[in-house]
Amino acid sequence: RMTPSEGMTEMLTPERLGKKTGWGFYRHSAQVGEKKQKPVISTDLSKYQSGAAAKMLDDGQIVDRLVLSMVNEAARCMSEKVVGTPSELDLATVFGTGFAPFRGGLLRYADSVGSNEIVRKLEEICQQPDVVAREGGVAKFTPAPFLRELAEENRGFHGSLPPSTMGD
Repeated sequence: RMTPSEGMTEMLTPERLGKKTGWGFYRHSAQVGEKKQKPVISTDLSKYQSGAAAKMLDDGQIVDRLVLSMVNEAARCMSEKVVGTPSELDLATVFGTGFAPFRGGLLRYADSVGSNEIVRKLEEICQQPDVVAREGGVAKFTPAPFLRELAEENRGFHGSLPPSTMGD
């Protein structure tokens, strides 16, 4: 489900190790004395963007593909008991991935959108030709069973723990 794009694979070189080499998604300037300079986005990233379809996506579609795939994986994590509660997962996404704190975390955000709408959007993404053609594309965006269950019952993640899948 997490097959990297061709562009990402091409970008992974010994010269582009981020802060370590001073170059990755960002250009990191050498630190001079006490002054710490902010990194700037590398100007060559567009050459690693593969496929014409990716260039045709608008900002909303890009956000949906990035965030809703995370919500889908979070639903799998909840059902597989990788994490104990939706609040714990929210905290992990805020502190671990930098998810916008004012949204309350990934699953609070998902609850604000609604499980029905998330399933609808994921199913729509699954049908896009570029997703169908990409290895692992459909699997990545196929709504997780627990997410479908939430949508069918018109519930959100908070206050809704999945049935036990392990012999508790």
